[in-house]
Amino acid sequence: MQPEAIIPFLHPPARRKCPAKLLLILLLSTYGTQLFPQNYNIQTLTTKEGLSHNDVRALAVDSSGFMWIATWDGLSRYDGYSFRNYFHKTNDSLSLPYFSIMDVEVDAADNLWIFTDDYQVAKYDRFADNFVEINKIFKGIPLTYRNINVDEAGYLWLFNPDTIRRYDFKKDIFDCYDISSFREEMKVNLISSAPVISNPEPDRIWILSNYIFEFRKENGSRLEFVKRYKTENGSYQIFMDLIFNYSHRLFFSPTGRKWIFSNAGLFLLDEKSGIFRRYCGPVPADEYRGSGFLYWSSGDEGICIYDRDENLLHTIPPETGQMVKAIFLQNKNVIWFSNNSFSGSPLGLNRVILTPGWFKSYDIPAQINDIPTVYKVLKDKYGRIWVGGRGKDPLIRISPEGNVEKISLAGLVDTENSGAVRAILEAPEGIWIGFYKDILLYYDYGTGRFTRHPADGINLRMMAMDDKGRLLLGLPDNKIGFYNPLAGKIERSFSYNFISPVYKILVCDNGIVWAGLYYSRIARLDTRTGDVKLFKLSEENYNSEDIYEDEKGDIWVATLGGGVCRLIPSSGEKVIYTTSDGLTNNMTYSILGDNDGNIWVSTNTGISRINPETGMIRSFGQSEGLIINEFNSGASFNDHGLFFMGGMGGIVSFYPDSINREEAESVVQNAMISEIRASGEIKPFKRSLFFPDSVLLEKGEDNIHIFYSSSDFAGSDKTHYRYKLSRINQDWVETDSRTRNVNYSNLRPGRYLFSLQASGRDGSWTRSKELIIRLKPYYYQTLGFRVVVPAVLAALLVAFIIMRIRQLKHIADQKQNELRLQSLQGQMNPHFIFNSLNSINYFISKNDALSANRYISDFSKLIRSILYNFNKDYISFGSEAESIEEYLKIEHLRFGDKFDYTVSMNCEIPPNLFKVSPGLVQPFIENAIWHGVRGLTNRKGIVSVKWTLQGNNLKCTVEDNGIGRVKSQILKSRNDRKVSRGISIVSERLAIINKLHKSNYQTFITDLFPDMQEPGTKVVIDIPVKWE
Repeated sequence: MQPEAIIPFLHPPARRKCPAKLLLILLLSTYGTQLFPQNYNIQTLTTKEGLSHNDVRALAVDSSGFMWIATWDGLSRYDGYSFRNYFHKTNDSLSLPYFSIMDVEVDAADNLWIFTDDYQVAKYDRFADNFVEINKIFKGIPLTYRNINVDEAGYLWLFNPDTIRRYDFKKDIFDCYDISSFREEMKVNLISSAPVISNPEPDRIWILSNYIFEFRKENGSRLEFVKRYKTENGSYQIFMDLIFNYSHRLFFSPTGRKWIFSNAGLFLLDEKSGIFRRYCGPVPADEYRGSGFLYWSSGDEGICIYDRDENLLHTIPPETGQMVKAIFLQNKNVIWFSNNSFSGSPLGLNRVILTPGWFKSYDIPAQINDIPTVYKVLKDKYGRIWVGGRGKDPLIRISPEGNVEKISLAGLVDTENSGAVRAILEAPEGIWIGFYKDILLYYDYGTGRFTRHPADGINLRMMAMDDKGRLLLGLPDNKIGFYNPLAGKIERSFSYNFISPVYKILVCDNGIVWAGLYYSRIARLDTRTGDVKLFKLSEENYNSEDIYEDEKGDIWVATLGGGVCRLIPSSGEKVIYTTSDGLTNNMTYSILGDNDGNIWVSTNTGISRINPETGMIRSFGQSEGLIINEFNSGASFNDHGLFFMGGMGGIVSFYPDSINREEAESVVQNAMISEIRASGEIKPFKRSLFFPDSVLLEKGEDNIHIFYSSSDFAGSDKTHYRYKLSRINQDWVETDSRTRNVNYSNLRPGRYLFSLQASGRDGSWTRSKELIIRLKPYYYQTLGFRVVVPAVLAALLVAFIIMRIRQLKHIADQKQNELRLQSLQGQMNPHFIFNSLNSINYFISKNDALSANRYISDFSKLIRSILYNFNKDYISFGSEAESIEEYLKIEHLRFGDKFDYTVSMNCEIPPNLFKVSPGLVQPFIENAIWHGVRGLTNRKGIVSVKWTLQGNNLKCTVEDNGIGRVKSQILKSRNDRKVSRGISIVSERLAIINKLHKSNYQTFITDLFPDMQEPGTKVVIDIPVKWE
């Protein structure tokens, strides 16, 4: 509950009234300026809409555009759409210091200060999003005061009965003035009041309380008392009202008069008596000249707001503005105030939108319990407005003086059954009028009489006139006909090749006629050639209700349900504007274009203005003073820049160019980032949101939610937004007022720039509000970690691969060495050595010393070659070929009676340009001698060795015409029990080489003569080669 101390204020005693009507008359008689139209819309925001409490005590707005609202229970922040509330929390020193807030002030440095009911002062810390008591910020400054206020220059004043302090925001210090010695002069108990300090002149300080005190500044912090002023009889109760309402301002006019603007009325100082008296007289000319606003209120006048720039007075009547406590002017058209009912109940926060006088309405008569319905409107060359409707009086004429006349059509039209007047055209000397049901009339200016023309079966829903005075009418057989009024007949017609009634006919230059049809189609007719071209605007079925050609030759079409279509005839390109782009409604009726190139469209819920250059759409409705909500097709007319539009409720007229100009000059709009949350936690801002700011997010806070709004609270529901986030959005993302937040998840650490813009009332985008977002990385997300760790891993991997390669190579080397040893052993097996020694002994026993010596020499040479070659992986091809020939020579010395041999190679083989793996051929030659030709009994065999080089591939072919593999196996198993592994060792060596080098070396063994009894053997060996 609220304290009972306020009850006397809620029931003020009777006092001399100053009627609002009298005051306005006096002001008008003095200024001679037309009063701004007093139409307005009011919206009340209460706890139902999120306000912390309905008892609103004070209002302030910071540079970000947020409105701060002091209430009986908490502090609210409003962004034009929703409230964010701050409350007192027990044992939380950073919350509000007390539950009830008496005042909220914003100084010139954009610092936000609050004053509680228990007299504490605290400052809002934007960065921490909390409140800090003033004595914790400034050492030696008391915590409690009797009142606070911000003066005309934006300085914060703190008042106590003995001391007043001024906060110098430029130096961040408090200037202190001692007033304790002036208690006698002041003669008032200031402890029981809430004084306001004013500093209208550099050397003067005024204290406004139960009385008004004037001081003169001396050197330093010394004050000299000048004078005490009082108010006329009854002022005590008046200023009890002031104390409760916190609103009184001292104003020095350019003429030198001293005024007090308060919510207990308007007061003027009587210099002779020193009394501020309630003012009800005429205001001298230029008394309030300057810039900005002056405002006051009282129970008998309501709220009065004087626009010093426009020299206009706005009033809100007492029944609406009763018991006003706080007033704030957001701009020239938006007023906020709080009040109580006469019974004392707090009524919340009220937003008043003064509707500008853009739209003029006309009083159209209607039947009882009905509203006027307008289907056509035209202003003739005499300034008379012709209005087409339906019913008993379907034709209305309004004179330039505003007199409304019902036009009698008795004897010409059965008004009850003829339908509505759907077409009105002006001819040079008269008016053409078409009814829905086959009735065509002509009104002659000279005679003032109507003439009926034949129109049976003709669609008169829409008519047009060409430059020859002929009427273009929709005919029943899907044609457009040219009606000659002089001949009284259709002279010619054109088919538009589509089954549809005509909803609109537009005559353009060069004989081009456009027709609006059904099924989202329009037809282009060239009356010179008869050519017809149909354009399909949409896949949906919409009526093409109106057509307009702009200066570029683009065609604009109002569709019934599909919004507005812009067609470029030359290319067939189409642009569709719907509610998703800002259009008030997709049911569109009439289109007109202004001098700035804007397109004005009447719809089912107001009027929209499309800017073709930007694509922005501005909507006009009740809050802009438009009394008609639903319009009708064809009910529009352009009278040299004065637009008329009609519908359900009458007609309105307006000058679009004036609206464009006034809007561009009126509200300065800014986009506002109202809140940012990271992982569900609110992140405060360090600076005012009007300026660029930055937010630092901790590691892991990679899910952010950004909320935004606009400083244009009056047009908040019609504001559009667009945003982008660097590294995420390359292009702007557009949203409307219903979607005012964006979420980004899984952000990578680093710096981001969030840019936000709002659409101004003129359709342009505001300057960008930018927010720098920095997201800290985890240690594993840092650049150093991402560079060093992969480098270390790569180094370890390379080291492992190198070690593994070395290990595999070592294993392969071991295996190769083993195979070499086995191969060497296979070539130098005891059987070969034993036979070689026997051969030497045989030559010696025969006293064939020469043969023995030659054999020993060849044998030793072969042994040296084998021992040398098998110590290397690769030897020159010449060495290998030489070793093979030495082996054949020594074997031929032993078994010369059994075989002869040949060694050949193609001439392309360079003997010393490449190397080969040694010892791969010898086992196959040995096998050919010992198990092939040696087994022959009745003939001498032949062993041939042939080297061939094909590209980089070396092959060795060993052939013998011996007994063949089968007989050899039988003889071997019978006579020689020794198992020779020479050939198998070669196969193993090739397999190892293939694995190491990913090659495919093979051996191929076949019969040389498959069809013979002794087929012989053919072996082809792939020789591993290493080029120099």
